[in-house]
Amino acid sequence: MKNFLIENKIFFEIFTSILLGVMAIVVSVQANLIAKAQLALADESKNLTMLQHLPEIKAKFEYVDSEKRWRKERLVISNVGDEMHEFSSYEIAFVSLKELQLLHKNQEPDPSMHLKKARIPLAEYFPNVSFGVNQDKGVICTMDVDNTNLLDKNLGEFENLYLTNNKSMNSNIERFLRVGYKDKFRKKHVEYLKFGPAGESIPMNIEEGVEVFKEYEAKNMLNFTKSTAKDINILWLKYGA
Repeated sequence: MKNFLIENKIFFEIFTSILLGVMAIVVSVQANLIAKAQLALADESKNLTMLQHLPEIKAKFEYVDSEKRWRKERLVISNVGDEMHEFSSYEIAFVSLKELQLLHKNQEPDPSMHLKKARIPLAEYFPNVSFGVNQDKGVICTMDVDNTNLLDKNLGEFENLYLTNNKSMNSNIERFLRVGYKDKFRKKHVEYLKFGPAGESIPMNIEEGVEVFKEYEAKNMLNFTKSTAKDINILWLKYGA
């Protein structure tokens, strides 16, 4: 055994050197991973700390009153976070049109039926004037939207054009908001919000928000105060798919 160890000493030394080298590499890799994890944790902690000092935008539509069947709503935009500067907002609306499958009693839905839909930009839904309160926290600005159901009659006439034995048409107005501001560190922010059925704001991711506002600028528009059922039908035939 002694002779075997002496004769193979060089191989054991080489093997030991290789093993030590491999172990050193493993330790180095582990140390690097730990350092990266610590750095990521530090960045995350920094981001969480920063969040406490950033503005937080909330928006909602509030019911004001109804007069002669005209429904009036108020858009209220608030900052419930830290201070901000150079606030701006841009409000847009669409008419959303969608075919629905009309089911009779005990009838099963037809999965092969093609149901078209379209989203058409709507001009003059929002007024050109908003009311700012000249403060950085709390309510930032308000905007009154008079007669939010002004288009209902013409939308109803349009829907009747497509009422058949197996299909009906649904329409509603979708509303979106883009806000921009600078935080207390003078960093610029842009946020996108959409509004739910009850008038509450729902945050959108940046990519989705950018696409919605591009769509608004790219298409032919309906006019909230002037468009007729015929006008709606013309753009439905153009964009419905």
